[in-house]
Order: sequence, then structure tokens, then C-alpha cells
Amino acid sequence: MNREVHVRFWESQGVRFPLATHLDQGNRRELILSFIDIQKADFPINVLCRVLAVSRSAYYRWCAKRSCYEGIHRARESLKEKLLEAFRANRRIYGAPRLTHELRAMGVGISRATVSRLMAELSITGACGRAKTITTRPDRHARKSSDLVQRNFSVDETDKLWVSDLTYIGTREGWLYLVCNMDACSRRILGYSMSDSMDTQMFIDCLDKARSTRGKVLMSDTIFHSDHGSQYTSNEFREMLRLSQFSQSMGSVGDSYDNAMAEALLRVIEEGARISNSLRHQRGGKNRDLRLDSMVQPEEKTFKSW
Repeated sequence: MNREVHVRFWESQGVRFPLATHLDQGNRRELILSFIDIQKADFPINVLCRVLAVSRSAYYRWCAKRSCYEGIHRARESLKEKLLEAFRANRRIYGAPRLTHELRAMGVGISRATVSRLMAELSITGACGRAKTITTRPDRHARKSSDLVQRNFSVDETDKLWVSDLTYIGTREGWLYLVCNMDACSRRILGYSMSDSMDTQMFIDCLDKARSTRGKVLMSDTIFHSDHGSQYTSNEFREMLRLSQFSQSMGSVGDSYDNAMAEALLRVIEEGARISNSLRHQRGGKNRDLRLDSMVQPEEKTFKSW
């Protein structure tokens, strides 16, 4: 029996017994323990260990360690599947911080560092922000409105606070400017408008759409918060706010935190547009905003990942 064990072992390594001096000593122990695990159905474990000069305790420790590693591997593969599911469900936009939040919302206890490592193993990355570009160009001669929000965007009722901001999106036909109005309580996009240029009429149209969404003409209890862009301080837009009985509020110049809620919304839209790589618009056309409907759906939705 001893000779048969030896013969099987060396033949499993592709070498005729007893020539095995070429075997790497560093891998010898692992090979022997693997061989014992395979042959234990034909020979008693104590015989295999005695013939191959390995203690039974070493073999059982190796088995326990392997079972532990296999469990870790299965858990890691399960995490990868859930991570890919969350990544694809969010249009391949989210990076490690937002995916960590999404997985925790699914009941998965995981750290941001682990999510980053798994994303590297899966060769996936979130949408990267573009270089900072100044789109807020204040009118130095315009009258400034006070900041009625003071970075407190937590409201308990709808139509108490609306936030608005402007961004630009690269398309196959050139730059497209987008302005959105959002309710701070429900996070609903009440209205949006697009144009090839940053004209004041685009902002007025956006406000009209938002009022139509609410079915109201007068908004006497609503604060309209924005940055100091020249369109928001223009006489035409301010007259529109006055007639609608809005209370206008503006953050400080050059500080994105004063309008953080609107900035976060537009960043999600920008990332989605860059990822799609197929955004088109027809210059001068009436339906040029249809391709953005999937990104700015006017639905009641709370974006927890912001």
C-alpha cells in the first residue's frame, strides 16, 4: 500500500516513481496536501499522511483554511454581482461613494474601500467630473437679492422652496444649455428648458413650465433660490417673479454650496449625458429636448445618493 501511494503521487506530477527531485520545494507541501485530499477515498488518511511525511493535524488545518478561503471567495463573488447590478441600474454613472450608499440601502454591509477594490477588479469606473467651468456670470450693476435659504434645503412641505440652476451639455451638434427648476421637498423637477444660448427667455420658459406643473399662477408662499447669474437678476425675469409673487433668494457669488441642491441635480444630468455618448439635439427644432426626458423625468423621487 505504501508503494502504491508513492507511485500514484509521483505519477500525478507527471514523473515516474521514484524520480521527483525536480519538484519545487516551495510547492511540495501544497501538492502533497492536495493529493491527500484527492486520494482519501481510496486510502486511509493516516496512511497517506504517514507515507508522504505529513502530520494529520497539518492536513486538517489545511482543509479548514481552504474552506475558509472558499467561503470568502464565494462572498466576494456575490458582492461583485450585487455591485454590477447597482452599477448597471444607475446607467453606469455612479462611483464608489454612491455605489456604497446603494449597496447599504440594499442591506449589504460594505465599506467604501471595499467597493473601490471590487470596482478595480471588475474594471468599472463611475463618470468623472469635467474640469470646472464658470457658467455663472453676475451682472455687476444688477440689484442683488438676499440669501433667504442660508444653505438649509430641508423643508417639510412642497412649494415652500424651489431651487434653480443652469448647466451646459455637449452634444453631437454642439453645446446645449439646460436650466432646471426643482422643488426642494419632493425633489421633483417641475420644469426645464433648453437653448443654444444662455438667453433670459429660456429661464422665463422654464419658470412657466414649473408653474404649469403645479397648476398655479401665484406662488406667494414659495422662495425661488438660485445663484447670481445675470439671467436671474435681469429685469425681465425679476418682473416674472414679482407677478407670480415669488420671494427671490440668491446665494453668494462663486460659492456652489449656497445652491448645492440644484448643483447636485445638474451634475447627475451631466454625467448621464456624457455616459450616453448619443445625445443629439436639432438646432432651432421644437423637439430638441426629447432625448433628455429619461434623465429629467418630472416624477416624485428622492435622490438619496446626493
